[in-house]
Amino acid sequence: MPTEKFTQSFLQTNLDIPVIQIDRCFDVDNSDCVTEDNVYGASLAVDYLTSLNHKKIAFISGDQSVFTFSQRCKGAMQSGKSKVEIVSLSSKAYEDLFIGAFEKTNFLMMRDRSRRPTAIVGANNAITAGIVYALNLKGIKIPDDVSVISYGDSRWCRFFNPPVTAIVQPVEQIGSIAANNLIKRITGENTKVEQVCLQSMLLTRASTAAI
Repeated sequence: MPTEKFTQSFLQTNLDIPVIQIDRCFDVDNSDCVTEDNVYGASLAVDYLTSLNHKKIAFISGDQSVFTFSQRCKGAMQSGKSKVEIVSLSSKAYEDLFIGAFEKTNFLMMRDRSRRPTAIVGANNAITAGIVYALNLKGIKIPDDVSVISYGDSRWCRFFNPPVTAIVQPVEQIGSIAANNLIKRITGENTKVEQVCLQSMLLTRASTAAI
């Protein structure tokens, strides 16, 4: 998988090749992009937890040098009146995020009860899987003891017990717009740079509850 720096460098080479950025939007003059508003999505999750009277929220993220994680952390921090604690993992590889989130969640729940988070948001599906695995092993009930939200609605979120509240990303819409824009670029129908940013939605399930 190309790194963020490699991707930026490639886009800046000005090769005469039509390129559409998906789920990233680096500031490159000649490159189209189709992404979601990660700041909005993260703030949506935190605002919802705030409405449920949660005042101690942990937001577990991957490495903030990754575009999506940095944007989601920004959204979590600027949202609501609750105290949001950003817990960053050093891992960048998707498969390592599960273990990292599992370990961080264990540390969070070892705290004195007055300092524990009452809600945890996982910045992607792998992180959320690590969170719920750790909570289950410790016998911590969701949502009675801790509410959980996943950024990303993986299929397992629907069938987990309890089903997990999720930020649903407009994945199909992003793919459709990106494909259409790329075809227009290839055929010369469109010569203007288009940067499209879509909004995600909150799907509430049984993993979140009011304090």
